[in-house]
Amino acid sequence: MEHKIKILVAYHKPAKLLKSDIFVPIQVGRDVMIEKSKDGMLTSKDKEWLQNNLIGDNTGDNISKLNRYFNEMSAIYWAWKNQGELGNPDFVGLMHYRRHFDFSESEHNQKTWLPNSTCYKFAKIDNKYLELLDKKYIDNLTEKYDIICSKEYDAKNLDPTLNNCKERFIQASSSKAIWYEKMEQAIVELHPEYIEEMKELQNSTSHYLCNMFVMRKDLFNEYCKFTFDVLFKVYEEFKNTQTDVMETRAIGYLAEYLTSIYISHYKHNTPDKVKELNLTYIEDPENTPIVKKIMNFIFSTKITQGVSTLHKVITIFGIKIRIKDSCK
Repeated sequence: MEHKIKILVAYHKPAKLLKSDIFVPIQVGRDVMIEKSKDGMLTSKDKEWLQNNLIGDNTGDNISKLNRYFNEMSAIYWAWKNQGELGNPDFVGLMHYRRHFDFSESEHNQKTWLPNSTCYKFAKIDNKYLELLDKKYIDNLTEKYDIICSKEYDAKNLDPTLNNCKERFIQASSSKAIWYEKMEQAIVELHPEYIEEMKELQNSTSHYLCNMFVMRKDLFNEYCKFTFDVLFKVYEEFKNTQTDVMETRAIGYLAEYLTSIYISHYKHNTPDKVKELNLTYIEDPENTPIVKKIMNFIFSTKITQGVSTLHKVITIFGIKIRIKDSCK
């Protein structure tokens, strides 16, 4: 039996378009795209491309206006509440414009996005790369498994001093421990069935990456109920705090741990129905023309995320100068 599968591909700026019967490109934060994000401001040309090529997360029941807090979770919420717009698929998933699953399960020996990870770097999206995303692989996997996800990543590879996922959350989100603790409190109060997996993260530095998955529809609905119950509980307090652009995204970072908790819970009960795959990372998702690459070599600026903070990287004739960016 062939399943109907829809995998959202989250975009917040123009990049190589990934679109097919399975892949649905969606602009996250369409209702707030005139506001500054972690990557700065969109140009008029950027906005036009996004509106002409992608659906938005701002139709029907949505939280598009909260995207600066929820990150890619605004796309997941939209899919949860608007499944009819996707044709009521049997499986629902999420990838990012530059981070994908390798559905082909190929062996790779190139560099990785994160140290000692199974997220492999590719220069760009071309025809050869697209073979990794071929429909036949996705169909085969969804015939066998209920959940497809990343392989767990141990954050000790980034920082050997880390002791648990809460410490990694603080580091990655530039936020405070209280918000992770609020998440734990909400799990205990609203969904105690996940306490065991929550406690596992208290003694572990490993988790599933990037809120990426493909799930059978009933599990997707269950996952969303759990995740958004907890996130909205935390958000009600978090929204009243004064934060910068980076710290505002803490709710989205918390979602990674909720995704990990949900997948781990299902895996404990049904280990043979969860498939962990390698991920890919596209170094040049815009497929930048050679002239622009030369100009960027001469002079360019961009915001990058470090282990614990944002930096502005200024490139002058190939020399990169990194300075801390407040992003106020």
